[in-house]
Amino acid sequence: MNFSPITKHSPFDLFFLGFTSIQNLDVFFNKRYQTWLYNQSHKKDEPLQHKMIPFLKHDAKGNITNAYFSGTTKDGIPLTEKDYVKAALNYLNTLIPSKMTLDEYKRVEYYREFLEKKTKEEHLQKEDQKIKRETYPFPEVFRSSEAHSLFERLYNSKKDTNTPLADFSFIYRRMYNDDLLQDHQKPEVFRHWLSKEPYKVVLDNKFKTLDNCTTRAKEDSYLDAKQLIQKQPE
Repeated sequence: MNFSPITKHSPFDLFFLGFTSIQNLDVFFNKRYQTWLYNQSHKKDEPLQHKMIPFLKHDAKGNITNAYFSGTTKDGIPLTEKDYVKAALNYLNTLIPSKMTLDEYKRVEYYREFLEKKTKEEHLQKEDQKIKRETYPFPEVFRSSEAHSLFERLYNSKKDTNTPLADFSFIYRRMYNDDLLQDHQKPEVFRHWLSKEPYKVVLDNKFKTLDNCTTRAKEDSYLDAKQLIQKQPE
């Protein structure tokens, strides 16, 4: 095979933007996956523009922190990790080996094997099965139907509160700590989502820390609501 240098800003460069090493491949994969989810989502926020291009921020795990996105198609069908893997593999097949250096070619092949392995992993099959048998509002926000039901119960108890910032700060912090929200639902992303339909809870300031919004009454109410949700018949 004849390897030759590629030009700057080539398709290879653009695809592997942000790649540091194979030791951080999981983070690179998630960053690419989250960016793909954002781009493909029917509903999404436009983040700040940077040189005429939407500038997405990612945390240490690769999750987007500065924009809300639905993670679904126009028809509300969830976009999955499996969908991204197929799209990424199709894109890698368009790259021309003769226009790569040996290191670049090896990186493409290594990432291709990484993606192909993911297509065979059992958790992807379980994810698809779960989506087929379980549908609930806002899967891009909540990890399960129970989590959404819990939020609904808490929202209904606090929607007319005189202290919305403290009350919804508590709801967010407790649910996030209990791993009931999706990883990319960082405070600003969740707060922006909360301000939209159907909840329309507009908060002028950032969420309070858990220490600054917790009371015994709130904690008891949260635990009671959580217990009731868990006892609901399937």
